Amino acid sequence: MDQNQNGPLQSVRIFALNSFRLDPDRWRDLETDEINAEVLNGFCSSQEQRPLFVHLQPDSGVRADLSFPPGVHTKVLCVSKTVRDSRTELDLEEIEGGGGLSVLIGLTEEVACPLLSNCASRNRWAGGVAQEALTVLERKRRAAMVMKAQMEGHTFLPHPDAVSSHNSRHDGHHDNRGTVAHTELKVSDVALLHACEGTVVEWAELVSDFVHQDWSRQVLDGLKPLPAEEIDFWQSRLKNLLFLQSQLKSSKAQQVASILRAADSIYWSILKDIDREVQKGKQTLFLHLREEHV
Repeated sequence: MDQNQNGPLQSVRIFALNSFRLDPDRWRDLETDEINAEVLNGFCSSQEQRPLFVHLQPDSGVRADLSFPPGVHTKVLCVSKTVRDSRTELDLEEIEGGGGLSVLIGLTEEVACPLLSNCASRNRWAGGVAQEALTVLERKRRAAMVMKAQMEGHTFLPHPDAVSSHNSRHDGHHDNRGTVAHTELKVSDVALLHACEGTVVEWAELVSDFVHQDWSRQVLDGLKPLPAEEIDFWQSRLKNLLFLQSQLKSSKAQQVASILRAADSIYWSILKDIDREVQKGKQTLFLHLREEHV
């Protein structure tokens, strides 16, 4: 591995050695392996804030991937980039593979977050402690949902933290459709509006990257895929389009839409374009699968 790029990963090395209780030679094997070295170099040199995943395989040792490794049911180390004060820093965290993610998401959604959001429970905490704990749990839940979606080959649309904070301060002010009531649509919090606008930009990029995936690219690249692989590609694509559609219709996505619409933000029209792009992709794919009798 390029020595100039080894510096930023020194903290990853220490974290992995401690987390997996590895002998240092095991990490050196990772760095000298051609495939792993290419992944590590790509992570260091890329300007994208794409995470790096490090996991332990019983047969092949420590492995590095730029996507969540499928079929892993043990601990996975997630390394993500964060820009602070014009400097890129690495955030390190341990994630449980397999069913552990579902358990974490379920406990957070059904127990921890409702408890911390409850006014009666929150009043028993010191000032600000419950809100801070809720924010941390929301971020952990979101990270787990991103990982779970990647494991299933889906595209997860993250929600802004500001919406969760806004909800916790305004419990019970939602209409029957799950959207923010009209009295809540007068956006005075500029930070909340900007968070929603930034989220729409991120959603647009994620959806665009997915819908522009082209099966013919594999043929042009000379991969010679089998017919069964093409069927799997289209079926997986349909599942992801339905997953995207359900996310765009979720209560939190509708809250983002309500805030943008109330502020007459130009990003409201972008959000509508995202929804139209997903609907168009789904309808086109239904026609294709019908023609192919899949």
